[in-house]
Amino acid sequence: MNRRDFLKAGAILGAGAAAAAVAYATLAPGGGQPIPGGTASTSTSNLGLDQRLSDPAVPSEYKDFLRWLQSVSGKFKGTKVAINLQNEPDYRALQNLDVDFYAASGIDSLYDLEPYIINLERTKLAVQTSSPAIDIIDFDSLDIPSFNQYLIPPQTLADTYPDLTYPGFDLSDFLTTPMNLIGTYPPVLPDAQTPSGEVFCFPYNTPLMIRFYRTDVYESLQLAQPVTWDDYFDQVQAVSASSTVYGCVSQASISTPIFHEFTNHLYSFGGRLWDINGETITPTVNDPDNVQALENFVRFRPYTLPSSITNTWEDCVTAMAHGQAANAISFEDFSVLIDDPLRSIEATTTAYSVNPAGPSGSFSTYIGDGIGISKFSKNPEAAWLWLQWATATGTQMMLVANNLTRYVPSRASAAESSFVTDIISTPTYDPVRISQQLLAAGQIGYVPPFKGSDTAAGAIAQAIYNAYTGASTAQAALDSVQAQLEANTYTF
Repeated sequence: MNRRDFLKAGAILGAGAAAAAVAYATLAPGGGQPIPGGTASTSTSNLGLDQRLSDPAVPSEYKDFLRWLQSVSGKFKGTKVAINLQNEPDYRALQNLDVDFYAASGIDSLYDLEPYIINLERTKLAVQTSSPAIDIIDFDSLDIPSFNQYLIPPQTLADTYPDLTYPGFDLSDFLTTPMNLIGTYPPVLPDAQTPSGEVFCFPYNTPLMIRFYRTDVYESLQLAQPVTWDDYFDQVQAVSASSTVYGCVSQASISTPIFHEFTNHLYSFGGRLWDINGETITPTVNDPDNVQALENFVRFRPYTLPSSITNTWEDCVTAMAHGQAANAISFEDFSVLIDDPLRSIEATTTAYSVNPAGPSGSFSTYIGDGIGISKFSKNPEAAWLWLQWATATGTQMMLVANNLTRYVPSRASAAESSFVTDIISTPTYDPVRISQQLLAAGQIGYVPPFKGSDTAAGAIAQAIYNAYTGASTAQAALDSVQAQLEANTYTF
């Protein structure tokens, strides 16, 4: 069986894990009962591991890691590792694959997957109170300053537990952009000088925002693919006037969703929210380029699905999957919803492209996740084994192949492997391929993390929302938040 056959045999990850879930109650220690606040991973016996290791469709990199894991984890069998993750496709796919981690290690992964805001508040509370209740923490790049001081750096873990560190441990295998913007704090910014930082976590994934569009609508109206925001605006108007669907849908819910969608416009107009020079961080929110970018974003509002002002990224893509709009700009990993026959009626009529361009070009918002071990963990050894498995080259290959997500690897060895490049050569995986190309070209918009950046982002999001909903002009909204931010001092 070749790599392409691996995709066709999607049951290797889906149905196999489902069957394992049934078996778990009798195979797992303690009868597989989850601890309060967590869900025990679906798991198999060593018979399941043997089957995985003998499967010619599974990449050798993954098999090698599982064999090593089995060889070093014996004394941790039955240990419980509490894992708090966002309830999103990449993490659901990881939980689905955890059947192999348990089979190889005997370690119980107790997953708690929650919406972004709930996950953030719970993990913040845990580290700020020195609670050992959570071993593994994930977070968005904007929230790094809330966690970096509370995590055990990967290099420290490797030095402390050399016998539990996978041979060839190499931080440089992670792609430059996610490692600089997610794994390192202070971050290494491509267009500014920042203080020397420390690698404090692993970058887990690399989702970018790209354009989703309805091929049937574009064909029926004989619309060419947009190059600029003006092209896109004309098309959104044309769809709204001549079709039964809205021209577009947005993730315009106040706070994080609308902030991220606006960033696509911001960078394409040459805008920046902060001037960073060493330790000096100055807000530049109401600069003319930023105002122009916000005016560009706001003009789409009359042709946008009305519920957009309550939409998160998942809601936005769900609207596309339900046939309610002809265009959206959202995170590529949620494109998996389009191909889910239980959630979508547009699997055969949705395609993907780069975002429209402004005066400075086309840019895509990047807001990858970091993942690490709490300093207050009572099980750092077992957690270190899980963390290495969750971010290993072979695991990332398996996640790309998993039909529960459209995972973009954060490791070069995974992203550049023939296993991955074969998979993403198919149209179903256009979102992954497009995202990799954007990362390689540096066509990304990002928001640098620093102390207070999350609170500042909330204030900026409120201003964006006020302009988007017509409560204020773009200029007045950004002038107001600029004055608010100037009253504070920001630093790394």
